[in-house]
Amino acid sequence: MIEYNDDEWEEFEEEIVEEQSQGLLSTTRILAALAVLVVVVVVAAKVIAYDPPDLREVPPQLIGLWTCDDPARSDHYVEFRREFVVFGNGGTGDVKCRVSGLDAEKVGKVDQFTVRYRDMAGIKHRTSMLLDESGTVLRFTNQPSVQWSRVEF
Repeated sequence: MIEYNDDEWEEFEEEIVEEQSQGLLSTTRILAALAVLVVVVVVAAKVIAYDPPDLREVPPQLIGLWTCDDPARSDHYVEFRREFVVFGNGGTGDVKCRVSGLDAEKVGKVDQFTVRYRDMAGIKHRTSMLLDESGTVLRFTNQPSVQWSRVEF
């Protein structure tokens, strides 16, 4: 059996403590590095997926029920609510969509609105329209010859 004197035993204990603290320090460094990496990834994901804030409510000048002057679309309508747009498709019923964003800008004497919305399946859509100066005639940019008028109750 090997016997150690007190000085040798203290040196041995110091080596063990030093080895353990180096191992712990390495583990601490690894965990800190992982934490920093997670924070960097989360911040990068937020920056990449950032959607600038915009209007998510329909402006008052659009709110209401709009009908079409085109005889072929006499049973169609568009209803703008504060957070929804409803498209009436005549005999096929209507489609209610949640407004996800809205851009508005002045183009000459008319206001141009681009409404972004999602249907019930979550599919993203966008439609642009022009509202005349008096606020009584609406024209969708994909059907500029068709006039829509607000139904007054």
